[in-house]
Amino acid sequence: MSDEEKLSRREFFLKGIFSLIKEGSKLVQGSLESFNLEIGESGRYLRPPGAIEESMFLKLCTKCGDCKDACPYDAIVMLGEGKGIRSGTPVIIPTVTPCYYCDDFPCIKACKEGALTEKHLIMGKAVISESRCYAYKDVFCIDCFNECPKSAIKLDVEGRPVVIEENCVGCGMCVKVCPTSPKAIRVVPL
Repeated sequence: MSDEEKLSRREFFLKGIFSLIKEGSKLVQGSLESFNLEIGESGRYLRPPGAIEESMFLKLCTKCGDCKDACPYDAIVMLGEGKGIRSGTPVIIPTVTPCYYCDDFPCIKACKEGALTEKHLIMGKAVISESRCYAYKDVFCIDCFNECPKSAIKLDVEGRPVVIEENCVGCGMCVKVCPTSPKAIRVVPL
């Protein structure tokens, strides 16, 4: 066997491996997108902290992924194909990884285009489905209350969670820890 044949076989296998990796990454992205991506009344996905109004966000976001790369918790993912002009833009999927709402907002600092600014830090508001929530079915559960980093969930006199809207930033920590399926709590983007 000559060196050229070995090289061509090597190239063949490398191309095959890279092709499998590429297809595998599409499957992973697809499975991430199969999670419930909430779209608020404004037509927004749950964007990273600092996202400006959606139409301006879509004009300014270059889909560079700098905010995603800057996120120390890998909470930011890029929307895959099939989302129109939103394809390739950053979102947070709380059921996968919520936003940890870093004190220094590295995602905002990484955005040089101005699609993320420190003037728009509230991402959304949590909403509890009483028909799904264990606590509203007389089952002891205070996971969302315990996990909320902003004290945006209080317990009523019967020990059931209630969202304090003025404290909620929409990080999705409550969604991540909710034990129900489907989730009894979701974040509606602003």
